[in-house]
Amino acid sequence: MKKMMLTLIALLLLTSVAQAEVDLQALEQTPGYTVFTDVGGVNTVVRPPNQPFLGTMSGDGSLIAYLDLVELPDHNAVAPRLTIALELSDRLNADTVTLRFGGSAYCFAATPVISDYDMTYYEDYGLYLVGAAQPLMQALVHASGDLIDVLLTAEDGAALEGSVSLPADEVAAILARYEEVGGTAQDLSGVEAVTPVEAR
Repeated sequence: MKKMMLTLIALLLLTSVAQAEVDLQALEQTPGYTVFTDVGGVNTVVRPPNQPFLGTMSGDGSLIAYLDLVELPDHNAVAPRLTIALELSDRLNADTVTLRFGGSAYCFAATPVISDYDMTYYEDYGLYLVGAAQPLMQALVHASGDLIDVLLTAEDGAALEGSVSLPADEVAAILARYEEVGGTAQDLSGVEAVTPVEAR
C-alpha cells in the first residue's frame, strides 16, 4: 500500500512538472503580444507584434506569413508555428508545403484551414517548427534578409510558388521569449505529428 501511494505521488509530481514547463500566463502578458483563440476554439495563439510578413507569389493572389507561439492543450505544449496564408482566386488545397532556406529543404505534410468570401479563397497552412524543422528556426535567427522559398503542391498536381522574408531580429526576439517562459524545455515529440516534416 505504501509503495502504491509513493508511486501515485511520483506520478502526480511528474504530471505537474510537465504541465508547468511553460509559463503561459507570462507569455500571454508579453508587451505588444496579441492573444486569441485559433480556428476551432481549441488552441490559444500568442502573436508577437510587427506581423504579418509580406511575401510574393506566382500567379494571382497574395502570400503573407505569421510566426506565432501556439498552445496545444491536446499535446500539453506550446510550440512555434509558421503560418503561410494565401489569398487566391481559385482553391488550391495543397497537401505539401516545402520551405527552402539556407541550402536545406523542409517538406511538411499540411492540411489547410480554408474559407471563402466573394469568390476569393483564403488558405492558411500552419507549420510547426519542431523536430526536424527546428533547425529552420535557428537558421532564421542568423539570416540577413534571406528569402524563404515556398512551394505548395496539391494531390491533383496543382502548385504555387512564392517567397517571404522574416527579419532575423524579430525571429530572435520570439525565440528568446519562448526560451524565457520555458518553451525549449518541453517534450514536443507529440507536436511533430501535427504537421510531419522531412528535412532534406
